[in-house]
Amino acid sequence: MNIGEPAEESCRRLVRVLPADYRAAHGEDLVVTLLDTVDERGVLPLRERLSVLALAVRLRVVTPVTGPAAAALVGMLVLVQAGMALVALLLGSVGAALFLGQLWTPPVLEGLPLSFSLGEEIAGRIASDLVFAAGWLAVLHGLLRSRRYAAPLAVALAGVPLVLQVVNNPLGLAWAGRVLLVCTLLAAVLAWRRAPLTVPGRPRRWGFAVLVATVASVAQTQFLVMLPRELWAPVIWTVAAAVVLAALVVARDRPWLLLAGSWLAAILALAHAVTDLVYTSALMPHVPATVAVAIVLAGLALLSPGGAARRVARS
Repeated sequence: MNIGEPAEESCRRLVRVLPADYRAAHGEDLVVTLLDTVDERGVLPLRERLSVLALAVRLRVVTPVTGPAAAALVGMLVLVQAGMALVALLLGSVGAALFLGQLWTPPVLEGLPLSFSLGEEIAGRIASDLVFAAGWLAVLHGLLRSRRYAAPLAVALAGVPLVLQVVNNPLGLAWAGRVLLVCTLLAAVLAWRRAPLTVPGRPRRWGFAVLVATVASVAQTQFLVMLPRELWAPVIWTVAAAVVLAALVVARDRPWLLLAGSWLAAILALAHAVTDLVYTSALMPHVPATVAVAIVLAGLALLSPGGAARRVARS
């Protein structure tokens, strides 16, 4: 049946929502298939239009999640956990050194009948942080080396502290950490099902990234609170711009890194937003800044030449 030129042009315009490399391989066949479903009025049924849009979403968003970008996201989540554990270990060690050297004594503790030994409490906390930092670094090493122990160890490291947090202090100031632990736990379970999962990239670079994440965490927790509140927003947006520029330099020809960075930024934004809404009922500047980073990185990955997201999934 000759359905006319307008119907064919309409089908071709619809197919343009698909990635360029997919159109090059299957575009003409898909156009012919769509033309066969056009009714006598020359109108393409709504069901067929929705199916093409669903295919575009799957090819551009869902499919890359199962490729190297997913492995990189697991690695990034583990990297964040390792960095946070190292920060806790660093700050705890400094505090212990000051306390044991009697260079600083909290005046509120003088004369109070304590039911525990403060020295033993500090030593126990440092030992716990050391164990978790070593554990997360072992998970990252295992992911980079495709070791099967990496995913189940990540599940244990994420699940155990999460349960202890909820049991010991259901309303404690740990919402951001809980969101990160939940996301890491889910990602690790997915990785466990597909083990061994190899994180792309060179192990030395990921090790260097752990140190960078640790320095960034220390700077955020110590430096930002020292600034006047009116300077928080400019500093946070400047850091967000620097993150995007760094991603462009590091992720050259690596669209999986842009995608994984986008998902990690979205997870961090969710973690901060939950904490802000629970305790302040207002969103701080770091939430929209992190969301903006996630959107920019995702756009750069999905709109890069040659259908980067689809190429990642194929590789």
